[in-house]
Amino acid sequence: MKKILIVEDDAIAAFSLQVEVKGWGNEQSHAVSSGAEALQWAAKERPDLILMDVNLGEAKDGVQIALEINALFPCPIIFLSGYPKSEIESRYDVKLPFKYLSKPINRDILKTMVMVCMLTD
Repeated sequence: MKKILIVEDDAIAAFSLQVEVKGWGNEQSHAVSSGAEALQWAAKERPDLILMDVNLGEAKDGVQIALEINALFPCPIIFLSGYPKSEIESRYDVKLPFKYLSKPINRDILKTMVMVCMLTD
């Protein structure tokens, strides 16, 4: 069974994502609400996939946290954001090696992205 880390500062959205992911048979999903918690949990548990909100309402956003996690170990990350992907990429002047999904989240597309990440991991 794969470990999925959900990083989302909105408790309702995090709970909804966790219920959705568990419904696909991923009982080892875990949700955190901050970048610091994400770094700590990822370093300890080494998730197989991360669902990462871009706007965490902190000094460091989800992109910065994702880059820090990937510096420690490679891990597929799906960004979830209301911002366009091009805006996020231009903010960091880099093409992100991660998947991206716009909010509001289409659950079927999210499930497909998760399954593809799990197969290619």
